[in-house]
Amino acid sequence: MKKTLYFLLAFALAVPLIPFIAIGELPGMEWLEGNSTMFTFFYGAGLLSADIILPLPSSLIAVFLGAKLGWALGAISNFAGLMTGSLIGYGMGWYIGRPILDKMVSKQSQDIYEKMENQMSYWALGITRSIPILAEASVIIAGVARLNLKKIIPVLIVSNLFLAMLYSAFGFYGIEQSSPTLLFLGGIIVPACGILILFVLFRKSFFQSTSPNRS
Repeated sequence: MKKTLYFLLAFALAVPLIPFIAIGELPGMEWLEGNSTMFTFFYGAGLLSADIILPLPSSLIAVFLGAKLGWALGAISNFAGLMTGSLIGYGMGWYIGRPILDKMVSKQSQDIYEKMENQMSYWALGITRSIPILAEASVIIAGVARLNLKKIIPVLIVSNLFLAMLYSAFGFYGIEQSSPTLLFLGGIIVPACGILILFVLFRKSFFQSTSPNRS
């Protein structure tokens, strides 16, 4: 379990880097040069929504939305996309059930999240919102388990709103300071902080043996 956890979290942190390694840039970076504000707002929110089923670097997309749209409008676009994606994942888990969970989420990710949920209940959703892979896994698992939507919604609103504003701030101040490095780091630092919090809160329980049976 220990080696699996390290590998999974290292991969999660590397997800935003994949487009740069593969093609040298993030598809959509041309937003900073052209396209209307309205197009960028809805297109960006759409990409963030689709992240639940597509391997997109959502953290970098959210940062670039803040750079293009400004802090407030970027945060709104980010929030709309993150919330929509969260609800899509929950709905997929609810209506399709375990087949979609086992197809989209590895057993290791399921085990890690379920250990968190056992300790923090609904608030485990909030902890994982900034962490690639676990962010998607958490909402799908919540849907499969048919957790109370009335209790899930406030957690998702708080966590997604916080992330939306934080990512947008990195993008906005990166442009204000003419710092491409700040733009890029914004997409890495936030997930890294989420992973650090995860380790601090759950490190001991992660390294305990995983129960072989799950309901």
